[in-house]
Amino acid sequence: MDKKKVLKIVGMVVGAVLIFFIGAAIGTSGAKITLEEKVLELRTIDQEIEAMAADRDQQKTDIEEEIASLEEAKKGVAEEISALQDEKSATEALIKDKKQIEDDLTEANGKLSDIEAELEKELAEGRKEVEAELESLNGDLTSLKEEIAGKQAELDTIVGGIKEKKDAPKILPAGYFVVGVDIPSGRYKVTTNGTSGSNFVVYGSNGSLEVNTIISNRNDFGVKEYVVWLNDGMIIDASDTFKYVPVE
Repeated sequence: MDKKKVLKIVGMVVGAVLIFFIGAAIGTSGAKITLEEKVLELRTIDQEIEAMAADRDQQKTDIEEEIASLEEAKKGVAEEISALQDEKSATEALIKDKKQIEDDLTEANGKLSDIEAELEKELAEGRKEVEAELESLNGDLTSLKEEIAGKQAELDTIVGGIKEKKDAPKILPAGYFVVGVDIPSGRYKVTTNGTSGSNFVVYGSNGSLEVNTIISNRNDFGVKEYVVWLNDGMIIDASDTFKYVPVE
């Protein structure tokens, strides 16, 4: 039932009760108040009751509107809280990923340090081996230089001790020659005759190999000159033109 109707009925009941007591009072006390005045008073009371009911209805409407507004605000706050929770979850996930990355980076740095240490160790060991090998090679090179120097000194002594005779040199082309027939016997210094040079071979009179060398004007190929005793009956096998200079 509508609240306004209820209030109206209550008002009518209250009015009837008041009329009853008023009537009884009039009858008892003999007051001069008329019935019309009481009806008017009851109507005034009824109007006041209706006004109060209207105020209550308005207050109810305002309260309902305020509740609806609060509900809407609550919904917005709930959505904002949900968004913040999602953001919090995402942030926590990022923090977890960051920690995992930092852990992985720390582990990788540790492995890299181990590898660098191992490489440094291997390099140090390899460096020692290379240095030892280089030192050995340097020793061999020094010995070889000393040997070369000795041989050069020996060669210089031999060459320095050879005196060319005043006799004119003999030039023979490539071919086979018999000592005592094609060239006089004696001691000769054999060199190239402006050619690049080649093999120089001498056989004894009995066919034995006496000389087998290369005479060349190149520093990296054979020797530049060769001193040899040529006796009668020896065979010269020359692969190029050579000059035979008589020496003492």
